[in-house]
Amino acid sequence: LGAAAAVAGIALALPHWQRPLPPAVAKVANYASYDATPERRFQFRTGRCFLEGGGALAPECIARDPRRPNWALIGDSHGAMLWRALAERYPGVNLLQLTAPGCRPLPDAPAKLACARARAAAWADVAGDSRVGTVILAGRWQGSDLERLPRAIARLRAAGKRVIVIGPVVEYDGGMPGLLARAMLAGEADRFDRFRLTDRAALDQRIALVVLTAGAEYRSLQRAECPRRCALITPDGTPVHSDYGHLTLAGARLVVARLPAIARDGP
Repeated sequence: LGAAAAVAGIALALPHWQRPLPPAVAKVANYASYDATPERRFQFRTGRCFLEGGGALAPECIARDPRRPNWALIGDSHGAMLWRALAERYPGVNLLQLTAPGCRPLPDAPAKLACARARAAAWADVAGDSRVGTVILAGRWQGSDLERLPRAIARLRAAGKRVIVIGPVVEYDGGMPGLLARAMLAGEADRFDRFRLTDRAALDQRIALVVLTAGAEYRSLQRAECPRRCALITPDGTPVHSDYGHLTLAGARLVVARLPAIARDGP
């Protein structure tokens, strides 16, 4: 759906006296078409560092900086959505981005051939380079990853890397912008938690234990987004999510700002 169609789809379901949509609701509903926007391309660095169509990473995605600590973010779309916010929070760090759609950052996780090749190249590049001191793994984690994560962490630690795992993001039972716009119109935004998938919070706790036991650091997106009640809208009126789980740029900035700080390494 385009932005206009998304808004119209909600408006047509309303009695005539409630049209047009209130501006705050319309703004939320418009994010149903976020994937097609320049803001989303800016956030993910689509086509250069987030390769939806395959190919090679652009040089700026993996360039090392001799003057700053080099960190590497390896992941799928749930990793790519965080790169911009992480890079902005840590401007004194050179954050490499090695991300591809549907490609969780575990060397032995099942994957399509294109993902497997890209992931193997990313791991070989990062693990074998002493200039990269910290590796951040972020993805749409699954229960089957619990047994693979310790092996991945052990491999990186054996190569002298500090390892940070970012846990699963909050997910909803449907596209958040549309669900939230309807809830706002119905005066039920305070009951929006009923759409949240609780199994992701349970997985977050299980992954945290595995990661910490393996000697890596853990950052919980669940706790950052939902310290008590889950954040739904950023201060400028943007929905935190653009679909079932991916963060908008404003949402990523909000959530990343709440994560416990990562100590800087290197010079």
